[in-house]
Amino acid sequence: MSKSQARWDILRNAIVEKKLTGDGDSSFSNSVRRFGSFDLFARKQCNCVVNSDKPTTRKTKEECRWFSYTCQEVPESLDVWIQHPEPITSVKDVLSFNNTGNVCIWPAEEVMAYYCVLHMHKFRNRSVLELGGGSTCLAGMNVALNCKNSHVLLSDGNVKCVESLQQVIEMNTKNKNKVDVSASVIRWDNPSHYQKHEEKFDYILCADCLFFDEHRPNLVDATYAMLKPEGTAFVFAPRRGNTLATFVDLCMDKFSQVSESDFYCPLVSLKHERARKNNQHYDPDLHFPIMVELMK
Repeated sequence: MSKSQARWDILRNAIVEKKLTGDGDSSFSNSVRRFGSFDLFARKQCNCVVNSDKPTTRKTKEECRWFSYTCQEVPESLDVWIQHPEPITSVKDVLSFNNTGNVCIWPAEEVMAYYCVLHMHKFRNRSVLELGGGSTCLAGMNVALNCKNSHVLLSDGNVKCVESLQQVIEMNTKNKNKVDVSASVIRWDNPSHYQKHEEKFDYILCADCLFFDEHRPNLVDATYAMLKPEGTAFVFAPRRGNTLATFVDLCMDKFSQVSESDFYCPLVSLKHERARKNNQHYDPDLHFPIMVELMK
């Protein structure tokens, strides 16, 4: 089975076999999601089941999809509430623009979010865009809540994902002042979507969005167009055969500086090595994110 086919099998399972939970569970069969998470964040389901005193609004644990994500390595960081995606129930949802982000939180997104929390100083007083963040944008939300005076735009090319992001924003900004975060549909294959944001962002974040061959050049063009002069993009993605190398080659023709690193965080490296030794489902080529840094 090809790696791209395995990815699409996740969507098939979501609609036909309903095996996905989207919560980092690693019980998925016959797919790259057999390895679900590096466990960089502590996850806790919301307590609406306990606190709801109205039987008509009370939810079971199966119905409630809100979880808090806590970075215990950085105690001063705020929790981020994420709504795990609903099971996909229609063929229309599967066939809509790049719906993989509406199925689960991928390990690369988790790692990128952790990197952002560790390096909060980079994003303070800066404009930040997360591209292709699916229905959660865990990294972008961490920046919005934990980096003072940041201006954050969360985005995805899928309308349903962005609708979910609006709910995530509402949940996380209740009773909080001076949190500048919004969400928008941005498709890389549609210049009208990104030209209105031309040279607008100091930083662009993107996790595991390289698996579709036809969209890689579009992603490079859109990222370059929306970065400010001397701006920086961080792209986290596994090598996945030649996928990452092909993307890096495209970037070399566009950006002034391009670098990649497989050692950007000691804890991530430690968990990577442990998974290689102890988890039979762990495949570094599919699961371990490389960090690509692009400077305009």
